[in-house]
Amino acid sequence: MDGDTMRHILGHVHGYSQDDRLYLASVYGRLAHEMVNQGLDVVCATISMFHGIQKWNRDNIRNYREIYLKVPVKELIKRDNNGLYSRSRAGIESGIIGIDIVPHEPVNPDLVVDCYGQVSPEEAARRIMSLEDIHGANQS
Repeated sequence: MDGDTMRHILGHVHGYSQDDRLYLASVYGRLAHEMVNQGLDVVCATISMFHGIQKWNRDNIRNYREIYLKVPVKELIKRDNNGLYSRSRAGIESGIIGIDIVPHEPVNPDLVVDCYGQVSPEEAARRIMSLEDIHGANQS
């Protein structure tokens, strides 16, 4: 599940404020929980930066693995994949992680991958896929 795609599916009714992000992170976690309970493997690519959400996911989603794709804010601003940072500079958008909202880095992720030039995409994928060994060993 991709965060931007999920926003589209939900009708773009939520913005980027901290409250909106918290609500959406909760929805994504509960949706992933339901899908896992139906026997699906779920990968949720979102900014789930709230410690409470991370804890709920870990406590409630079977075989949950938290992978933190770490990118410094300066690099995110440079990339500006969704144009959020440009819209923030223009005064059009607010609630931007690293600008208006302090990010809460995961407390205890299963894997941290530095995704800003230090690790190739192929190496990042290899590291993520290696968690499958952990996944198989810790099935609930």
